[in-house]
Amino acid sequence: MIPIRKANQPVNKGFFAIIERYWLVILGLILLIPVLFRYLKDSNTKSEVNEVEEQIKLNNVVNLSPVTQLEALSKIEPNQAYHNWARSIAHHLGTLYLNQGNWYDFANPKSMTENDQEAYKLLAQITNTGQKKILSELYFTLTARNLSTDVTSLLDKEFLIKLKLFR
Repeated sequence: MIPIRKANQPVNKGFFAIIERYWLVILGLILLIPVLFRYLKDSNTKSEVNEVEEQIKLNNVVNLSPVTQLEALSKIEPNQAYHNWARSIAHHLGTLYLNQGNWYDFANPKSMTENDQEAYKLLAQITNTGQKKILSELYFTLTARNLSTDVTSLLDKEFLIKLKLFR
């Protein structure tokens, strides 16, 4: 005898029954998961950018006072020779005395100290990546700028070709 199907009992059981019953949820998940991943990735990138901006603001506050500036530099590297080295590089690249991105920076005569020959001599003394890392951190603390970016954009090409660590 053939069993009689009850009204609330599904015709097919198993995998296809689940797909038939929850097809809308499955389709929603398939479409929603990539959007969620993209959103989470964007929010992570935004938080990293915000952290860098906060660090730049902190560096600007640190640079207002010579005492706090010296403390911040000493946390990175206690050796004063590195501090002077980073200051000299910033001075000869013309970035030490820049105001922080104001439109009137060009009118500041202290910022017109760019001397590529002296900057090259100082940068040529960097012999390994450890020194470059320390000087980059000190330079960032002094100027709130990236040393590698400034070297590639501000230094003349004839000197830039000779620097192996900044290519």
